Amino acid sequence: MSDTPPSPFALDRFPGCHDLSYPVRSDSLAIRPVDEATGTRIAQLECGKNGTPIFQEYETTRLNGEETMHTGPYGDLPVLIFSRDPEVDRQNSGLPTKLALEESVLWNEEQEELKLLSTRSRRIIAKGSRHPIQYDRPDLLNREVTIFIQQIRNNEQRTDYGSTRTE
Repeated sequence: MSDTPPSPFALDRFPGCHDLSYPVRSDSLAIRPVDEATGTRIAQLECGKNGTPIFQEYETTRLNGEETMHTGPYGDLPVLIFSRDPEVDRQNSGLPTKLALEESVLWNEEQEELKLLSTRSRRIIAKGSRHPIQYDRPDLLNREVTIFIQQIRNNEQRTDYGSTRTE
């Protein structure tokens, strides 16, 4: 017999998942999921039953990317590109320094290439922002999208098409 105490985690079966399991706590009288929502989500992920919109979006990202790669150019259709701050991303990537720099440079080049989709495109790097710019810099998005829409409505021309600026 081992001196190691039993783990408080056990495995339970998720109905309809052909023997797939999810972690449960067994340190009380009733065996229950770590928390019900987490246990259900883990089992759904393992079963391929991702019912929430965020997981559905994640699963279709690759397909969306492949589809959009083969679109454009868009002529003179106005295009406004928002990009995360590459410095913030590089510092928080968790990758080794050299690899983080290489990934950041490649990602930045790809973002720059998006400007080639239209003769009326411009790019704004959201200083201090990670990928979810809408959370990190809602002020920037609110201001710039409002200006962008107003310029389209008024058929205004800009002098900074093709530019990239950091704000």
